[in-house]
Amino acid sequence: PKNVKLGVIFAKTGEAAKGNASGFEAASFAAEEINRLGGVLGRRIELLEYDNESTVLGSRRAAEQAVHDGVTAVVGASWSSHSSAMAPILQAARIPMVTPVSTSPGVTVVGDFIFRVCFADSLQGRLLAEFALKDLKARSAAILTNVNSEYSIGLGGFFRDRFQLDGKVVLELDYLQSTTDFSGVLEKVRAVEPDVVFVPSYARDAAYIIRQARQMGIHAVFVGGDGWSDIMHEYVGAAVEGSYFSQHWHPDIPGENGREFAERYMATHRTLSLDLAPLTCDVVTLIADAIHRAGSVNPEDIRVALSRTKNFHGITGQIEFDENGDPHSRQLVILRFEREGPVFHKVVRLDRAPDSEQ
Repeated sequence: PKNVKLGVIFAKTGEAAKGNASGFEAASFAAEEINRLGGVLGRRIELLEYDNESTVLGSRRAAEQAVHDGVTAVVGASWSSHSSAMAPILQAARIPMVTPVSTSPGVTVVGDFIFRVCFADSLQGRLLAEFALKDLKARSAAILTNVNSEYSIGLGGFFRDRFQLDGKVVLELDYLQSTTDFSGVLEKVRAVEPDVVFVPSYARDAAYIIRQARQMGIHAVFVGGDGWSDIMHEYVGAAVEGSYFSQHWHPDIPGENGREFAERYMATHRTLSLDLAPLTCDVVTLIADAIHRAGSVNPEDIRVALSRTKNFHGITGQIEFDENGDPHSRQLVILRFEREGPVFHKVVRLDRAPDSEQ
């Protein structure tokens, strides 16, 4: 029987490439494990890799090429703006797409062939605001948004909406993606002396913002979302210590088998990211599971099987989908930067079942 072709779309070149490398690695790792156990429906999984060049246009082209190459399903992308560019093409071609880490709510709204296995920013922003209010006892917050990033604008807005209910947002500032000197923005932050500064951006921006803030004598606690990563420590070292950010997973989550996965993965890889690698492994395994349950490699049948996923237990916990293709309740892991890098701080969840939310 012919191989099952899965398209894997992340960045190999451009700004997202460094962070996206683990997506390709993890997809290969998961496919190899599945193939070693006999594949799915007696077929091997074959991965076709595409570089989205870290751009919206490149993401669109990659999706078009994957459709042209006859893939059964697509794994990717990482950044929400990239996934948002791919989704309409794959929806129109009726090929299932599952993103491991694109958290922007709009990604899955495109249609019934589009899924994600991570939490959405509506939940992430709310839980981060509650963490700042309850755990950090913050009464005032400043929010610095990258105005060129769908992810940053969305996450900043969800944080603001929740924080305002019990605290005061004293400052909201936008900056351009290309900014490297943040002193003008940070002067305004210094003037209002907020308890926390929320930076809903990717690692590079956040690292430079925090380093410049510390150089200017700003003592606020910095908080970020899942766009931050351990790479920040490599960029600016000790400046980030004492800052908090959210992630999707950590090997030290109590009661999960994360350590065992981490050891298996690290046997063949140098590093293990806390988001893209475990979630991409879950995406590949989940698609294989859906093919198995469907008894078919027809994309239409796989979509139905994905939507009916129940009690799938992945590395990052249990996954089943709502009618949008978003997972039901996902936990948020809070990490704190220490001298040796980010360490597990706590797990936060919604106080009540998501079903009760309108």
